[in-house]
Amino acid sequence: MSGLLAAVFARACRVLKPAWTFVGLGATSGEMKPPNQSSPEEKDENDLLNVIVYGTAISFGGMGAFLGSLRSIRTDPALEFSWRTIVFFLIGAVAGWAFWKIVFRMAEAKKRKGG
Repeated sequence: MSGLLAAVFARACRVLKPAWTFVGLGATSGEMKPPNQSSPEEKDENDLLNVIVYGTAISFGGMGAFLGSLRSIRTDPALEFSWRTIVFFLIGAVAGWAFWKIVFRMAEAKKRKGG
């Protein structure tokens, strides 16, 4: 199982390599191009990565909100909107966003090591 995860991670590093800068990784201020000088391919990759990151955050947030609003599972399942729903949405959204931040940082560290 860990071999499969390592292979998927390595493939993701190769595919996403040019677009690390959208999350502030992989380039210092001197290395970054101004927005008007980026190639169309870089813009497309950044847009795709934004969709992936924010889509994951919203999905995790929705799942958290669902779990936070679920009441009384044993007798009659019911959903109830409350402050817990909002808190669980925020926790889920941050978890989804943080997941990709961790993945991108690990990939950047691996890239720096030359692997």
